[in-house]
Amino acid sequence: MGELREWDFSDEAINGSPGLINRQKSAGNLVVLALDPGARTGTFLDRDKKLQAHASLGTCDCRDFGFVGKSERKSLQPCMHIYR
Repeated sequence: MGELREWDFSDEAINGSPGLINRQKSAGNLVVLALDPGARTGTFLDRDKKLQAHASLGTCDCRDFGFVGKSERKSLQPCMHIYR
């Protein structure tokens, strides 16, 4: 989980992707349960869904990060936990 990614936001910044903006707004609603600055990881709680997620700057174990519906994503974008 400690992997660092270089995210490419060029398409989303130009097109004003609603997905990107919604994820950034949703990040503000997360409760930070734990942060480990050395490992660059955190544990977050989504109070609405009552779900916890563990994230680093490159990966997250939430469903939004790795899946679209029931299929694995072909290209990954940061989820709200990574933004937080």
